[in-house]
Amino acid sequence: MTTEVTHKLYTMCMIQDGTKVLLMNRPDKKGFPGYIAPGGKVEFPESIEWGHS
Repeated sequence: MTTEVTHKLYTMCMIQDGTKVLLMNRPDKKGFPGYIAPGGKVEFPESIEWGHS
C-alpha cells in the first residue's frame, strides 16, 4: 500500500529596526487580506538557506 504525500514549504521573515517592524499590506484578492510579514513559497531548486540556491 502506498500513500502519496503532498507538501509545500513557505518562509516568513520578521524584520525589526528599533520600534519599527516591516509588514506588507496584502490586498483582499489574495484570500488573506491584512498586514503580514514578508515571505513566500519556496520552489525547487530554491533553498531556505541564506545565500544558496
